[in-house]
Amino acid sequence: SVLPKELIVVDDGSEPAVGRGLFSQAPDHLICHLLRVEKPNGASAARNLGVRKATGSYIAFLDDDDLFMTHKMEVLSRYISENPNADVLYHPSEIFMVNENIKYRSSIAETGSENSLVRQLIIRNVVGGTPMVTVKRSAMLQSGGFDEQLPALQDLELWIRLAREGFGFLFINEALTLCNYDTATKGVSMN
Repeated sequence: SVLPKELIVVDDGSEPAVGRGLFSQAPDHLICHLLRVEKPNGASAARNLGVRKATGSYIAFLDDDDLFMTHKMEVLSRYISENPNADVLYHPSEIFMVNENIKYRSSIAETGSENSLVRQLIIRNVVGGTPMVTVKRSAMLQSGGFDEQLPALQDLELWIRLAREGFGFLFINEALTLCNYDTATKGVSMN
């Protein structure tokens, strides 16, 4: 299976701090970075820090409670190779509601040509959350990344901005991430 060349973990002030033991089973050729900020700054700041530190051409995001499917990097590599002009690649995910023991596929789908992507995104997030998106690092840097002032929906705001700026979006019709939702925990996006 295909692995990324680089893995960056951003510890946004967790207690206790994440240790380098996190990488103990990583293959020798995988470049691993652990970045820690002492005072939590939120997901947007953490993601932006990771993007700035990255050296690769594409960034695939993953939250700490989610998982990539084992073949995700292989699929992404193929799509990137076949579609070099794609700036944003997105796909559905398998959603697992932990407390309810319910599993389903997210309703992300290819955007139709009848409406612009910006218009569709204003109505509903048709692209999905960050674990379902891979973005060219250059597009992230050019767009200014995630808005660190927004308390919620930073991913949707970034997708709208990238679409408005003319970056190319490509849909992959395969669930490549498992997203776990704990409905007993009140998240900022639920508020």
